Amino acid sequence: MDKSEFIGIIKKIVICALSVVLLGISIALNTKAMLGNDPITVFYDGLSVRTGHSMGITANIINSILLVVVLLVDRHYINVGTLIYAEVLGPSITLGLNLYNLLNIPDILVCRIVLAVIGYGLAFVSLGAFVAVDVGIDPWTASAIIMSKKLNKPFGGTKASIDAIAFLVGYFLGGTVGVMTFISAVIGGPAIEKISEFLDKLFSKMIKYSG
Repeated sequence: MDKSEFIGIIKKIVICALSVVLLGISIALNTKAMLGNDPITVFYDGLSVRTGHSMGITANIINSILLVVVLLVDRHYINVGTLIYAEVLGPSITLGLNLYNLLNIPDILVCRIVLAVIGYGLAFVSLGAFVAVDVGIDPWTASAIIMSKKLNKPFGGTKASIDAIAFLVGYFLGGTVGVMTFISAVIGGPAIEKISEFLDKLFSKMIKYSG
């Protein structure tokens, strides 16, 4: 590996880490907006409510467990991005919640709507960046890929089933569900895809080496 390749990899790792930090902050904003979380965050939220642990700690525990499971079942899907996602997302959610508390945002509907729009916009951009930089997949996606192969089922259906189960469990545990949950489910996939395509072209100019 020459110097340019090494620098390119470092840039990718930094972008990956920043994208996960922004994702954690976006999850915190969406949670505080109280207009509905995405399915996986509903799961984090419900577990947090039931266990009494903060959402950041809950997310960290769940992602770490998934990381270990993937590592034991098929370590082929573990990459640096997977590790970063598993260990950085939780503390980033806690950071976002602390930032929100410092801002003293009024708890009125208009502010909550603006907060949700900013939160989901930030989530789509950060997930698009995570996909575009291509240094690994998150533990949830890795679990879905492994399960789809083990069951000989399509990945899309398997991932949707996992999201649905996480959503239902989180909902019955007390996770926040609202209008933004369903809006994000409809527009999230296409938005993240378009953003990742744009950022892929942008990153290719920023990072000379694309391993």
